[in-house]
Amino acid sequence: MDSYARGRQPEEYDSQRAKMCSRENSILAVLLTLAACLSSWHSQVRAQTGNSKSQVPSAGEGVQILTDTQGVDFGPYLQNLTNAIRKQWLANIPESARMGQKGKVSIRFGVEKDGTLSSVGPTVETESGQKDLEAAALRAITQAAPFPPLPIAFRGRFIRLRLLFAYNLPPEEQTFIPPSWSQAVVTDKTGDSATPRTLPPYDRLELLASIAVSGSDSYLTGEVRERGIDFAADQPFLDAILRWHAHTDLIGLVENAKPVTRHTPSPNRQRAYALLVPLSTRMRDPTATEVFQSAVALAPESPALHLALAAHLFWIPHRAGAELEARKSIELWPDNADAHYVLALILIAEDRSDEGIVEARQALTIYPQHKAAVAELGMALWRDRQFKEAIPVLQQAISQNSGMPFLHKYLGTSLFNTGDIQGAISEYMAFLQASP
Repeated sequence: MDSYARGRQPEEYDSQRAKMCSRENSILAVLLTLAACLSSWHSQVRAQTGNSKSQVPSAGEGVQILTDTQGVDFGPYLQNLTNAIRKQWLANIPESARMGQKGKVSIRFGVEKDGTLSSVGPTVETESGQKDLEAAALRAITQAAPFPPLPIAFRGRFIRLRLLFAYNLPPEEQTFIPPSWSQAVVTDKTGDSATPRTLPPYDRLELLASIAVSGSDSYLTGEVRERGIDFAADQPFLDAILRWHAHTDLIGLVENAKPVTRHTPSPNRQRAYALLVPLSTRMRDPTATEVFQSAVALAPESPALHLALAAHLFWIPHRAGAELEARKSIELWPDNADAHYVLALILIAEDRSDEGIVEARQALTIYPQHKAAVAELGMALWRDRQFKEAIPVLQQAISQNSGMPFLHKYLGTSLFNTGDIQGAISEYMAFLQASP
C-alpha cells in the first residue's frame, strides 16, 4: 500500500483511489475533446481549400474564416496556426477542466499580414460561464502568437478568425450555435445531414420587433406566412405595425391570418411589447436606449428584440453595442437573414468590410432576394475595390431598389475601373438624371 493511503481505513482508500481514477478519466476526456476539435479544424481547413470566397461554415466546425480569402488556399496556413494554438491550449488546461468541468468558448481574433495578433486582441464571443475556461482559451491564442506571415498570394492586410474551444464535450455538442429561443429547433448542419427548421408562430412582440428592423418586406412576409401567428390581430396591433411602417402586403396578411395556435404570452413579454409600441418614432433617439434595454431585459429570449436594440444602437451611434446585440440575435436565431444583414451593416460602417461581406453573403444565402443585403453587399465590394465582383451585385441591387439612385454611381465607378467606359458613362448619366 502506497504512502498516500497509509493509515487510512479501506473505505477511505477506495474513495481516494476512485477520485484519482475520476481525475485521470477527466484529463483523458479533455485530451480526447481536444483531438476531436483539432480533427474538426483540419476538416474545415480542407473543406475551405479551392473556394474562391470564404463562407461562414455550418455548425460543427472548430474554425471559421471571417475574411474573404480572395481565392487563396489557406489550408496549410490554418493547420499550422491551429497546431500552435492546440499546443498552448494543452499547456493551459485549467484544473476545473481536468476534474471534468464542461463548457465551450468561442473566440474571435485577427492576424495581421506579418503574423502578429491584431491590436484589438482575442475577444470572447460565446461565454462558457466559467472564467477559467475562457482565460485558458484566450491564453492559448496569445501565447501561440506571433504566427507565420499570411500567404504571399493574399492581398489583404489581415484575416479574422473564430475558434471554438470545447472542454469535455461530445462531438455533437461542439457547435457554434446555442439552443434557440422558445424551444424552437433551428437547422443543425453537422456533417451532410440537416434537420428541418421549425420555429414557433410569431407573437405580438416578435412580429413588431421584426417589422422594426426588416430590410426586406418580401422576406418578412414569407416568414410570417411560413410560421403563422399565435394571436388575432386587433386594430391596436394593426395601428402599431402601421406606425412601424409595415408593408401593405404584410399588413393584409396579418389582418386576415387565422392564429395557428392560441398562446398567452408571459407577463414579461407583454410588458416588453408595451414598451416597444411607442418607440416607432424613436429608433434614432439616444434617449430611447434605456427603454429598448428594458424591453430586452424583460424578454432576453427574443432574437427580434435584440436585433431592434442593435439597430437602435447603430443609429445613435453606439457601434460596439450594436454589434454585440446583433450577434446575440444571430445566436438565438442563426437562420435570420435580417440579422445577418444588420450585422453586415454594422461591420461595414466600422470599416470591417471583409467581415461585412461575409455576413451580407450569409443573408443572401438564406434569402437571395433580400433587397437591403444585396445593396449593402454591392457597396461593400465597391469600397473594398472588388469592382469586378461588385458589378453583377450592384446591377441586381438597382433592379430591386428603384429608390436608391446612388447605386448607379457605385456601378458606374465599378464599370470604369474594369474598362467599360461606355457602361460607366451610362450609369453616371442615370445617377445625374435621378439626382440632379
